[in-house]
Amino acid sequence: MNIYDTAAFNPDIQPLQSFFDAPKMTEAYSTAHNIGTQYPSTVGGGPYEKQGLSSDVRHTLGASAGKDAFIDYISQFGVEPTGKIADLYGNVGILGATGLYEFGSAKNIAKEALEKGDYGDLISGKFLAQPWEDVKANLNAWDIPYGSTEEEKLKQIPTLQAYMQKKASKQGLAQVAMQKQIQQAEAAAAQQAAAANAAGQRRAGRGGSHMSRSRDQGGLGISRSQAQSISDANRSAGMSGWGLADGGLVYLLYGGLV
Repeated sequence: MNIYDTAAFNPDIQPLQSFFDAPKMTEAYSTAHNIGTQYPSTVGGGPYEKQGLSSDVRHTLGASAGKDAFIDYISQFGVEPTGKIADLYGNVGILGATGLYEFGSAKNIAKEALEKGDYGDLISGKFLAQPWEDVKANLNAWDIPYGSTEEEKLKQIPTLQAYMQKKASKQGLAQVAMQKQIQQAEAAAAQQAAAANAAGQRRAGRGGSHMSRSRDQGGLGISRSQAQSISDANRSAGMSGWGLADGGLVYLLYGGLV
C-alpha cells in the first residue's frame, strides 16, 4: 500500500466515510437499535445514571458494524478481511472512534452539570457513568470477528450473558416450584380419593351387618331362639289341631319374611 492507493489517485479506492454512509451500515445500525429495545433499559433515570442492558447491546452491535466498515475499507488494499492485520486495524479504528465520540459526550455532560450546579456529581465522577458505560460496550467489539452473525455478536456482551443466565435461573426455579405444586396437588387428590374409598367401604360394611341382623331376626324382629320358644309354647297349648302344634305359624311367618 502506498500514497497512490487512495481515492485521490485511484478512482477504484473508496474513501473511508463511504463505508459508513453505505446502506449496509444504515441497516446494521437500525438492526442494533431494534435488538437493543428488546432488553431492559434505565433510560430516563437521569444524565448521570447508566442506561442499562439495552444500551450495551445497541452500542456493541453498532461498534461491531463500524469495525467491519473499517475492515472493508482496508480490504481495498489487498488485506484479507478475516486476517489478523485487518482485525487489528478494525479494533484500532473502533478505539479511536469511541474515544473521540465518548470524549465529546463526557464533555457535554460535564458542561451541563456545571450549568446546573451539580458539583457533587462532577467531583465524584458520576457524570462519566454513561460515557464509560458506552466505552466498555463499544470495546466488546474487539472480540467479535469480521462478518459474525448477530447471534455470535450477542455472545460477546458480558452484561447480556449475565442477564440471560440470571433469567434462565429464575425460569428454572419457577419450573421447579410449578412442578412441586403439581405434585402436591396430585398427592392431595390421591389422599382425598383414598379417604372417599375408605368411607365407602365403611358404609358398605355397616349395610352388610344390618342385613345380617335382619336375616337372623326375621321380618318380625325376633331371633331364632325366640321363635323356638314360641313353638314350644304352642305345642304346650294344644295347637296341634290347627296343624300348628310344631310352631308352624311362627316358622311360616319367620321363614316367609326372611
